Amino acid sequence: MLNTNHSLRNFFLQLKQAALAALLIFASSSGQADDTDIYMGTGTSDAAETHPNVLFILDTSGSMNSRDAGANRRTSRMKVLKEAMDDLLTTLDNVNVGISRFSNSGGSVIFPISPINGNANLVIGESSTIQAL
Repeated sequence: MLNTNHSLRNFFLQLKQAALAALLIFASSSGQADDTDIYMGTGTSDAAETHPNVLFILDTSGSMNSRDAGANRRTSRMKVLKEAMDDLLTTLDNVNVGISRFSNSGGSVIFPISPINGNANLVIGESSTIQAL
């Protein structure tokens, strides 16, 4: 009788382990996604030419308020970031660009990926309103 109880207990233990393994395998496979709305802009795409999608993820954490950047080391990191974004965005052409932010409290998409085609004023306007949190 003791041997039967031990065998039965081993059987149920192995059954639990197999069920847990199956659950982990099937649960992890459902977490995959192809594209999300973050990467899809609302602009139309040119069928003859494909432009690269670039999503800038900007640090907007509190450390970006530190004034230790620039030539005089008195400029905030956020100001340097905004100036660099303005310079970069005005030189890009035929690129789909978006802006996202992250900080200690999380992140969000500020400007979804859209074609800028040489006119980056809209994206620059969005990037200039970003503040460190």
